[in-house]
Amino acid sequence: MKSFRVYTVIWALCFAVFSIAAFLIPLPTRFCGVFWVGYIFITVTFLFQLACSFFALKSNEPQKTVYSLPTFKASFTGLVAMLIAGGFSMVIPSFPMWLCILLCSAVLAATLIGVILTLVFSKTVSGIDKKVRTYSFVMRSLTADAEHVMASADEPEIKATAKKVYEAIRFSDVMSNAALEQLDTSIQRQFSAFEDAVSSKDTELSMVLGEELLVLIDERNKRCRLLK
Repeated sequence: MKSFRVYTVIWALCFAVFSIAAFLIPLPTRFCGVFWVGYIFITVTFLFQLACSFFALKSNEPQKTVYSLPTFKASFTGLVAMLIAGGFSMVIPSFPMWLCILLCSAVLAATLIGVILTLVFSKTVSGIDKKVRTYSFVMRSLTADAEHVMASADEPEIKATAKKVYEAIRFSDVMSNAALEQLDTSIQRQFSAFEDAVSSKDTELSMVLGEELLVLIDERNKRCRLLK
């Protein structure tokens, strides 16, 4: 929200400069209908751009802000286009009223469409990214746990097995999907049993469970390749 407060100050200064210029600079169309049409449309676009900026900058999370930036850019582009379209109608005495309304309405409609499309795109990309992070969490978490188990192992034979397990998990494909859910669950259970065996310093059981875990990880890697 701090970024939006800073932006609001800049926005207010820009709008103030526009309003001062509109009412102080001698214009042949001053206070005519075409002048007010241009001024009102530009003001509405200013307010619309401020609303889009609030949406883009309200989050304190950098990732969400990045996903909202296309919406901000679309609204800003629309504001620039409206300043040009409305500005022409305000300074040209012979500019037809109907053409001014049509031109400003077209720019505003194009801005709305652009904002909606970028908003939908941003939501889609954000959803995909969230799904990717969810699917990759299992293997990333197991990698950290396996590294801890390897570091905590004292017996040379157990440590060697723990290292094999750690490297197998570390170099596995972190991505997953619904087809691998059951296998991922089996790997997690097997790893939990392996971790308990290592903690109890049971060399024989640790080596047996470790080998079984390696087989499950290898099976998962092969299925990952088939699913791509």
